[in-house]
Amino acid sequence: MKGVEKIKLSRCGFKIIVLEEISVMKIAYVGCAVVFASFLSSNALAEGWIGSTSNTYTDGAHIEGWACNPATPGVSGWVHFWSGSADNKFLGALHANIPREQAVGNICGDSGVHGFSGTLDVPYAERDGKRHKIVAYFINENGQPPLLLQNHAYMWLDGGYTLQTRTECNGANPAPGHWVKKAVGGKCTLHSSVGGITWALNTTHAFISNAPSGYQLEACEPGPAGWTTLSTNPSSSNCMRIDPYANIVTSPSYIIKKN
Repeated sequence: MKGVEKIKLSRCGFKIIVLEEISVMKIAYVGCAVVFASFLSSNALAEGWIGSTSNTYTDGAHIEGWACNPATPGVSGWVHFWSGSADNKFLGALHANIPREQAVGNICGDSGVHGFSGTLDVPYAERDGKRHKIVAYFINENGQPPLLLQNHAYMWLDGGYTLQTRTECNGANPAPGHWVKKAVGGKCTLHSSVGGITWALNTTHAFISNAPSGYQLEACEPGPAGWTTLSTNPSSSNCMRIDPYANIVTSPSYIIKKN
């Protein structure tokens, strides 16, 4: 698994990825259940750990661990995950209501039903193939302020699946419905003769038939049957074209998702 800094055992005996000192962060997310206008003081910590992370899933973020607030035993909550890198983007949330070992219950002061495990529907823009610091906050269901978990984790957000691609000068779609136009750009020579040179743009197609359900990508055309178009960018530099005046200009792109 990529993104592991070092491994040690938590107080409950399982491996954790970590870890650096907790730092004060200022982050905001409007539209989430909680708005973080500014973070709490450094001693406002929840009990709990991000126990493991994996980028082998289609959304690039499978996370497990546990979290609780010992001051409110018997109360479960949600764990909100953020990219702690420069962008500070909200990645998703998981319910911390899975039974865990008795050691967790001893720390939380109850039966230990505070585990979380699942995949996050990471925004497409965050699946950039880069290494992200994952920061987590525990939020009680009774509405108490968010508490920072006691560790950070690192993982690569790259989608967990690699498309087969082919690039040709002015290339045509080899099999519509199975391939999709993924990118257009870069001037290329289509024909060269005594009479002159005919130029065009390099076209990249991606084979998408084997893409797993939930996989997303940016394409230069709407998705075929079995795909949903999530959004449209009317002027994308990834999808260029030649206008009637022989200028290279932008054209629309689409974020498409496999059903």
